[in-house]
Amino acid sequence: LIVAAAGTIRSRGSVALMALEGSDLRPGGALPVESLDDDPALYALSSGSTGEPKAAVITHRQHNARIMSYAVSYPLRRSDRYLSTLPIAYNWGRNIAISHLCLGATIVLHSALFSPVDLVGAVERFQATTIAAVPSVSRSLLHLPPAGRRLMERLRLYVSSGATLHSEERTAIRERICANLVEAYGSTETGGICVLAAEDQERAPASVGRPSMGVELEVVGDDDRGMPPGEIGRIRCRGPGVIEGYLSGGASDNDRFRDGWFY
Repeated sequence: LIVAAAGTIRSRGSVALMALEGSDLRPGGALPVESLDDDPALYALSSGSTGEPKAAVITHRQHNARIMSYAVSYPLRRSDRYLSTLPIAYNWGRNIAISHLCLGATIVLHSALFSPVDLVGAVERFQATTIAAVPSVSRSLLHLPPAGRRLMERLRLYVSSGATLHSEERTAIRERICANLVEAYGSTETGGICVLAAEDQERAPASVGRPSMGVELEVVGDDDRGMPPGEIGRIRCRGPGVIEGYLSGGASDNDRFRDGWFY
């Protein structure tokens, strides 16, 4: 099915067309509905800073699980107005926007290129209640001169992810930008797996937070056995949003998947 402006696309083959306005392109009869739960919804590109580029295969079921987990774990509300500044092509930027959409919240799409002053003004102008930002954006906001109050006082929730925030930066964000800072941790392959809530940030400043809804986490050694607290090991996780493989993945890629766990 292609949804488009009326008269802009001509039908070829078995593809049905539906016009955004008018009725000239509406397909006749009901369209067949097939279950797509276990079919790929996205090929999400991932490489990190050291790996070869590869495509994580995210099914519709896994994508839905991620969206619901974000909505519950942050948490989000139906009454929220989300100012979307992250690129929608970016996994987290897309998912948090869709999480708001699925709740029936309001989304305001903003350019991904902006100055700190522009961003503060947009929060006020669009009466935003939630926003998501990477640490580089937060640092640019903290370089603005003090305003006598928090820069984004009206925000209900400020979510940070994409890279590490240091403990003193979290404190500064809560004091100067938004009181309710939440830090999210995860990857393209897993979706969000941990949330560090505002109330946990002072108590456990070196932590990435508590597991997200439905996610199991372990830190294991080379023998795949759990490590005691304080010991360094490898993170593995499993849950309804974690992928099961890469598109045309090689042996080194597929070694990340063992016994239902992603390493």
